[in-house]
Amino acid sequence: MQKSGDDTSGHPPLQPAAASEQWVSLRHAHDRRLLAELGLVLDAVAIDNRLHRLDDIWHLLVRESAVASASDEIASWYQENPPVKRLASPPAPSGNGWWAIAAFLAAIWLPPFLEDQLAGLQLRESGVLDTALVRAGAWWLTVTAVTLHADLAHLAGNSLFGSVFGYLLGRYVGAGVGWLCALCCAALANGTNVLLQAEGFRSLGASTAVFAALGITGAYAWQRGFLVTTDWRRRFAPAFAAIALIAFTGASGERTDVFGHLFGFLYGFAAGWLLSRMPDVSARSGVQWSAAFAAVALLGFSWHRV
Repeated sequence: MQKSGDDTSGHPPLQPAAASEQWVSLRHAHDRRLLAELGLVLDAVAIDNRLHRLDDIWHLLVRESAVASASDEIASWYQENPPVKRLASPPAPSGNGWWAIAAFLAAIWLPPFLEDQLAGLQLRESGVLDTALVRAGAWWLTVTAVTLHADLAHLAGNSLFGSVFGYLLGRYVGAGVGWLCALCCAALANGTNVLLQAEGFRSLGASTAVFAALGITGAYAWQRGFLVTTDWRRRFAPAFAAIALIAFTGASGERTDVFGHLFGFLYGFAAGWLLSRMPDVSARSGVQWSAAFAAVALLGFSWHRV
């Protein structure tokens, strides 16, 4: 019998006019393409078959005498061509990146604004990270130094990079939780840096927190599956961004705190990995506001101790 293509009539052709042998449904599915592929497999070994739709379900029909051989051919084909496991689409980020930008810019622009408005106020001198003072117990300087900058160019550069990575941090983790973690990681990085630097070393700048934000976002997005369907360039984007940021800010020089940047990124990456193991809180406003209050309280307490 010549194959006539798909049959979409209301009833299956159980007894075609050209043959008295009945047709039997070998496979059925809602997706016609799945059965069409199996039909090609049977065509390749000259087993007569056809597709038929009944009540919105497609059937792969073969003659009754060919059921056993058709089943064997399909089983062999599946064994040689196992179904490819399709990756689920990654979840969409649900946090608010604009709040993260606003919080970051407010934290780093407030000190120079206050110095400009209040005569005699020397926040930059009193809040700078000084190895001698930190080793003597002034740990709060590891926090206050994050909000200070040497000059306007230093402040503008960190504002740019901090806004970019802060937006991503807010989108994936949430503004409150994200910046609280970034601030703590930056303080830990500064504290670790103090242990490695010589006496008299001084440092300031938000770049340590920016690197921490980059590490948190990269690890969190990677572990949560946001990058599973992207190519290798996007999966390694956080590492590329860290290298590019180091290259931009410099790897040496009087103002460059390479160890602070490195530890900020590493601590941030570890924090992002830990956050990915916890319930998602990016869209939970109560948690985000509580974390934001904790970050402000940490900054306020640290500046109060200066």
